[in-house]
Amino acid sequence: MCRLKFFCLLVTGFVLLLSAGVVQAADTPSAVAPVMRLLKSGRVPAARMEAIVEQVIRRGNEHDLAYIYEQASGTDAYDPELRLHIYNLLADAAAERQVIPAGDLSSLVDVISSDQAAASPELRLAAIRLAGDWRVAQAAESLQSLLVNPETPENVRQAALHSLTLIGGDVARQAIVSLTDATHPVSVRSEAVAALASLDLPIAVEQAVGVLNGMNADDDPTGIVSAFLDVQGGSDQLATAIEQSPPSKEIAMLSLRHMYSQGRSDASLSTVLGTIAGIEADPQPLSPEQVAAKLKEVEAHGDASRGEAVFRRADLSCMKCHAVSKGGGQVGPDLSALGASSPVDYIINSISNPDQQIKEAFVTRIVITEQGLIHQGIVIDRTGERLVLKDAKGKQLTIPIASIDEEVEGKSLMPKGLMKFMTDSEFLDLVKFLSMLGKPGTEYAIRQTPRMQRWRVLSSPPAELSGPTVDESVLEEYMASDPKTVPAYSRVNGDLPLGELARDTNPVLWLQAEVDVSQDGDIGISLDSAEGVQTWVGPRSSIEDQITVTLPRGSHQILLRVDTAARSSDVLRLELFRVEGSSAEFTVVDGA
Repeated sequence: MCRLKFFCLLVTGFVLLLSAGVVQAADTPSAVAPVMRLLKSGRVPAARMEAIVEQVIRRGNEHDLAYIYEQASGTDAYDPELRLHIYNLLADAAAERQVIPAGDLSSLVDVISSDQAAASPELRLAAIRLAGDWRVAQAAESLQSLLVNPETPENVRQAALHSLTLIGGDVARQAIVSLTDATHPVSVRSEAVAALASLDLPIAVEQAVGVLNGMNADDDPTGIVSAFLDVQGGSDQLATAIEQSPPSKEIAMLSLRHMYSQGRSDASLSTVLGTIAGIEADPQPLSPEQVAAKLKEVEAHGDASRGEAVFRRADLSCMKCHAVSKGGGQVGPDLSALGASSPVDYIINSISNPDQQIKEAFVTRIVITEQGLIHQGIVIDRTGERLVLKDAKGKQLTIPIASIDEEVEGKSLMPKGLMKFMTDSEFLDLVKFLSMLGKPGTEYAIRQTPRMQRWRVLSSPPAELSGPTVDESVLEEYMASDPKTVPAYSRVNGDLPLGELARDTNPVLWLQAEVDVSQDGDIGISLDSAEGVQTWVGPRSSIEDQITVTLPRGSHQILLRVDTAARSSDVLRLELFRVEGSSAEFTVVDGA
């Protein structure tokens, strides 16, 4: 009897412990229990705190992360810089491991909407993103307020829109639909439609038709198109809708080009857009007899110089995927030696039917998540927890394995049908150019000197930097603000065509190049001509064709101000050279 009574008391106590949350049999075991004990003891040196916290977030369970988040949410536990780092690490844990802190996470709302936001805009932005990653429904109203406030900064508004979409629900849907109203700018309406595509596809289709039909040739439909391509069934539903109510020919053309630049040629949408744009359906792959005929035409009529201009065309997106002389995209194979290693008929077939010529390392995977989102790209990494793909834009996508509903082998990221965007002579010229790449003794040979192939163009410098003189204090402040840039690439021979970059309203360009120094010392910098050019390396400025600078180990920016109206040449070339007696070791930084 005593034993039975003791057993009953033991069971009752265990049930009480369970209801109180003390015993959590279903909890994920902690892989960082010893580290957590050290952290909670308060004995972690300040110098080690960041490393300890990072270890916990990268490997800990939901309760470990809850403790870190609770500490970071306090006002004094961690300094602002560490708090921001913690928020970013917590976002990584949610994306890569699908682990979020246990318990009530609504305190994020305070960071989003309180005075803390004004004190640390970076922390607010991180909190906004976490609200979406963690699906914190209590944050929906605060995010909605940010969306409709005209004073909300653009990056904050975009983050709020994305997180509100992830949270979902009626509040999110109503707020986003309200942004599609014609009273808002086309750019805002487009972003709202793109957000709706993953939230409510039927409503998104209805709103997309209205926005696309209201666009003119200066508007950008690519965000809408991308969103529907990324949702299962999205491209088919959009195709049906715009077939019944088509946009303008110009918008259809821009949309079609964007599809192909993303490595997508979804049949229904491609057909409808092509019909509206007045472009024929995708041509069939060339037969062996047609390939043989094209080969003869390439030899007789192809022009490599004109072909390079075709290759560099934005609408074909060749340079977004492929690098030449190490400058360009890092998605597809580097083409620097293509002509020296591949016969011309192989090149013709690669363009005509890319799926036939695809190399094993560049076969894509198509992944559909439980949320109905479609991801396509080349596998970069795969673990038991995550799959990392690189898409056609070179962007890396991290997909938790647990969220994958379906995964199949795809084909080439280079879409079929690119030939329909070229005339026959342009196709011949392109093939001729590609067939010359890497051939010794030509201007298309493999690069032998450390010349700049990849540049960054400052996209929106202040007006004060476009005058005849440069205010050094304005320049210093602007460069410290981490300005936005867009990539630009020199031709194979090293010439950067300034005409592709210059704007009629402002002939002044600001260009960045980068050099990585592994051994400090004197390094020479040479311009083809300093006419109209002012060069900065660190604080030093020069208007000479050739200078020598002493650089320590590390990465260094070379900044050029180019007044295109003051130059007699429409190209620019920059090379580095070794200074006699200097022990410096360096490489130019290439890539996308």
